[in-house]
Amino acid sequence: MRLDRITDVPHSLRLDEFRRLEITLDEFERSFPQSFVAVYIGQLPRNLRPAELGFWLLNHGAFNTPQVTKRNDFGIAIVIDFSAGHCSLVVGYAIERL
Repeated sequence: MRLDRITDVPHSLRLDEFRRLEITLDEFERSFPQSFVAVYIGQLPRNLRPAELGFWLLNHGAFNTPQVTKRNDFGIAIVIDFSAGHCSLVVGYAIERL
């Protein structure tokens, strides 16, 4: 599954918010070039927690980052369940201990 760094399924972000978030993610990746942050905003099924989706995305997803060669082991997934108001931050295996 291929996703953009910012996936906003319910289109909850205004254009200026989306662009500011892109700039923030770019700045993060300049500071930590081996890593990336992906943000997923959507409405999850009741039986799926944001942490579970984040874990699945880091294990099975491919994210469009400025450098496509980055490994998901160094990824950070932020999953926001827009309708339930829940959020989770999941990190890849390589940065888990940090």
